This record gives sequence, structure tokens and C-alpha cells, in this order.
Amino acid sequence: MSNHTQLNPTMSCLHEPGERRYSLSLYLSEVFKPVIADKVVFNLVNNRIIKEHLFEELKGC
Repeated sequence: MSNHTQLNPTMSCLHEPGERRYSLSLYLSEVFKPVIADKVVFNLVNNRIIKEHLFEELKGC
């Protein structure tokens, strides 16, 4: 006999669930955000899409 436990998508401790959005989907997406963001940033830098003139240096920051 195997025991099955279901994940409750309405339980939340970090994200506040919305009317049509459950916290479980937000928690699962957190795992992939660094991977996707790193890939996009490295792609922009390596393909020289991001140029130095696109940035502004502010004093006091």
C-alpha cells in the first residue's frame, strides 16, 4: 500500500495567493528564475547587445 500526499496550492508562507493565482506556482517558479535570468544576461553581454553607453553613472549611489 502506498501513501500519497497532495500538495495544497493554497498554502502560503512567502507569497500571498491571489484570486486566480496560487502560491505553489510562484514557489515553483522561484527555482527557475536564476537560471533564466543568468542565461538572458550572459547572452546580452556575450553578444554585445548591452553597450556601455546604455548605462548612466550617478554620484552618491
